[in-house]
Amino acid sequence: MMSHEPVDVLPRQIFEGKGRVLFVMRNPKDSAVSFWNFIKDRQFLEEYEKWDTFFEAYLRSDMLNGNWFDYNLPYYEQHRNKKNFLFLTYEEMKLDHKGCVVRICDFLSRPLSEEQVDKVVENTTFSSMKATKQKFNVTRKGIVGDWKSRFTVAQNKRFDAIYNQRMEGSALAKRIIFET
Repeated sequence: MMSHEPVDVLPRQIFEGKGRVLFVMRNPKDSAVSFWNFIKDRQFLEEYEKWDTFFEAYLRSDMLNGNWFDYNLPYYEQHRNKKNFLFLTYEEMKLDHKGCVVRICDFLSRPLSEEQVDKVVENTTFSSMKATKQKFNVTRKGIVGDWKSRFTVAQNKRFDAIYNQRMEGSALAKRIIFET
C-alpha cells in the first residue's frame, strides 16, 4: 500500500511490529518543487498556482499533511530504530540504486539472485518508470537538485535557516542530500 498518511493515523499494529513500512522521503527543497508542479499541473488548489505563494505555504504547518518537517521528522525520529521500518531517501536511491534494491529485499526477507536484482534495477529506473503508461503519472524530471531551478537566492537562504533550526539535533539531517 502506498500512502502519504501522517504517522498518527497508521494502524496501531504497525507500532506493535506487525507489517513492514518502507518509508521513502526526498530532500525538502526538491519535495517542494515536485509538490508544487504536481498541484499546478493538476489545476487544483488554485491559490498555489504561483510558486511564491506555494513556497510561503510550504514553510507553514497548515500545508496538506503539515510541512516537510512536520511530516517526516515524527516518522524518522520515532521509528528509525524499529525493525519493521526501513527509511530510504530518493537521493540515496539515485546514488546507489542497486544497493537500495538489495536493502529492500533484505528488509522484506525476499532474497533475489543477482540476475533478479539486475532486472528489478532495470525496471525501476526513472526512465523506465516514466516510459510506463500509468493512469496517474507522477513522474517529471527525476533529478536531484531541481530546486535550484525554482528557489530564488532569498528563498534558499530563508529555507536553509528554517531547515537548520528544525533539523538541529536530528539524526535525519545527516541523510538529507540536496545535490549529487
